[in-house]
Amino acid sequence: MIKNTHCPSRFFVSLIAAILAAIMLISCSGSVLDGANSTEDELRVIGTIGEYEVCYDELYYLVMACSSIMANKYGDDIWKSEELAAQYDEELKAMVLERITSNYAILLLCEEYGIKNTLSDRDAIKYVNRQIDSVLYAIAINSGIEVSFKETSSGNIKYKYVGDGLERATEIFRKMLEEEHLTERVMRLTLGVEFAFERLSEVLTGEKGEIIFSAEDIEEYMFSDKFIATRHILIQNDKGDSVEENRRIAEDLLAQYKNGEPMDKLLGSKYNEDVSMTSALGYYFTYGEMDKTYEDAAFALKVGEVSDIVETEDGFFIIERLEKSSTYMLGNLESFANQITYALINQKVRDFQSTLSLSMSEFGNSVEFYKIPLNEVASDEKTDK
Repeated sequence: MIKNTHCPSRFFVSLIAAILAAIMLISCSGSVLDGANSTEDELRVIGTIGEYEVCYDELYYLVMACSSIMANKYGDDIWKSEELAAQYDEELKAMVLERITSNYAILLLCEEYGIKNTLSDRDAIKYVNRQIDSVLYAIAINSGIEVSFKETSSGNIKYKYVGDGLERATEIFRKMLEEEHLTERVMRLTLGVEFAFERLSEVLTGEKGEIIFSAEDIEEYMFSDKFIATRHILIQNDKGDSVEENRRIAEDLLAQYKNGEPMDKLLGSKYNEDVSMTSALGYYFTYGEMDKTYEDAAFALKVGEVSDIVETEDGFFIIERLEKSSTYMLGNLESFANQITYALINQKVRDFQSTLSLSMSEFGNSVEFYKIPLNEVASDEKTDK
């Protein structure tokens, strides 16, 4: 699937019962990070981005997430020996640093537009706490833990757990957190950034904002070269797949097309793992919506052209640029207006992010990224024995 690459992701979190109970009272002072349960080692500063300090727990989570992506691409064995893992260190580091700057681009861009102290905003704190409460409630329901809720006159939801239900839900949550290599602090930070993104969107699309469209503006944008339609074949790099074999399949499909096989037939083949793209209408989009590599390849095509193999983190794409349908676009004016507006906000964040870098601390410079998954694998093997 094509992924939106800049909308902040939701993370799960685990809280000890005492802190969670305090959070559920929703104290609106301090920051969304108040009460975050982190050890001294997790809070060691690896560097700064603008005025923000980046801690080791953020680095650790992203290294583990990115190393998993790379293992899926190159095979699990890349993190089982130091000699082999070291060969992938630069790629791992680049992937992690790109993701680290993403959150802070949103926070710093908020300040550029006069939205100050986003993580200390009362509404941001309430938002983060509500997300935590709702996750615990979902865990309780799915685990057979007795819990009820009621909506207050102000529209807030209060949960009531029976017996030790809250502690049991929290314990399950803690295990989920550990499995995902997350800390409460990183989860709360990410939810705070999600709230900040919405605030930024409101400012950019408000009465005096930069991204405001009339129906005529949207129509003009849709019919311009800034908005295109594509469909594609995707050979996805699923866990356990041979990346080289997937590449060979993609190359074979492209060769078939060049030898006269109709694209419609190839799109419907058993190898295409994105069957939603078989529609003659395809997918309509602008810059800022998804993987930049896909976007660059798609916008470089002329209508009717088919790309060479395009490799992304998801797998291998063969992209066909389509003629846009005037009837389809005008019939979906409102939804495309929302899509384009959202994409332009994403692109603004992406452009701003490109100006940022992580200034490493002495401790940050001492961390060898590739050794983090390497040590984790070694620890797991030791535990298994």
